[in-house]
Amino acid sequence: MKIRFFGDVAFNRPYYETAVHLEDRDIEIDLNLDDVLGEKNWVFLYDEYISKVQLLRKDIEELIRKNFKGHGIVEEWLDYHIEELEISDEKVDGLLSEKNMKLPLKNKLFSLLNLRRIGLYPGNFDYAVWDFMLDGDLSDDILVVITDIEGNVKEITWESEGE
Repeated sequence: MKIRFFGDVAFNRPYYETAVHLEDRDIEIDLNLDDVLGEKNWVFLYDEYISKVQLLRKDIEELIRKNFKGHGIVEEWLDYHIEELEISDEKVDGLLSEKNMKLPLKNKLFSLLNLRRIGLYPGNFDYAVWDFMLDGDLSDDILVVITDIEGNVKEITWESEGE
């Protein structure tokens, strides 16, 4: 059966990956079918979710922006990069546009935060995992946004890419 972004899928294969261009960049999408192996009933819900991915991305990015401005976990994540990983103005200035070079360091880092991957888990309560990282390979730490099948954000957390 053909599904959006992945083409033909076999219902007995547990994992697929692809890259798609969403607005301004290539995003990796992983399809993890362990919870629905051998089933076909997940396809409609998958298509419904994936058809909203651009809208969901905008909503999630706005939520991340509000979390940062509200001194939430996004700011903690950026503070970790500055304090523990010792990321400095010198390390980021070459990655920024001219207008962003005048910002405070934390805001500079925030401007480098971008979506890198979406992991989809049909049949799982945590339906999608959205991985945001800093451009320029400044660290392997990931700001993770978890949504349900409806696209509602359940949690924002962080982890290292090696985990």
